[in-house]
Amino acid sequence: MLAGMLRKYPVYPRMPGKTLLLRASAMVFLLMLSVTISADENLAKMTVVNNTSHYLHVLIGDESYLYISPDRSVTQESEGHTTFVVKVFYSPGQGVSGSAERSFDVAPYREESSGCTHGANGGWECTTSPASPGLEAWSIAPDSLQQASP
Repeated sequence: MLAGMLRKYPVYPRMPGKTLLLRASAMVFLLMLSVTISADENLAKMTVVNNTSHYLHVLIGDESYLYISPDRSVTQESEGHTTFVVKVFYSPGQGVSGSAERSFDVAPYREESSGCTHGANGGWECTTSPASPGLEAWSIAPDSLQQASP
């Protein structure tokens, strides 16, 4: 009976090279996935929303966003903790003028975390890091832009 079962369900020797290759491939995939997640979590984002009835020019750092239509927004991303310097003014040719400038200090996205370590004095030391949304938004209303003097 045992001989009949072995013919029906043959036993194949393990292939250690193939198993090792599969494990190595899985580890490389997980490593790449963790690097991708880490890169996304280290982004600080600045969004400017046009809540006027006119087109705006928006400068965020060295980047220019021209003719942003009403009810539209622009977003710029930067790695790590960033100070975004934002300048906004009415796009030319609309018969209005005005501008505004602000700086925003934005920390990258981070979930609240806490942890405990065994301290040097033999006790436990616990810390909590607050969450950071990683996003700052400036909503531009008509009264946000100072009128230029004639």
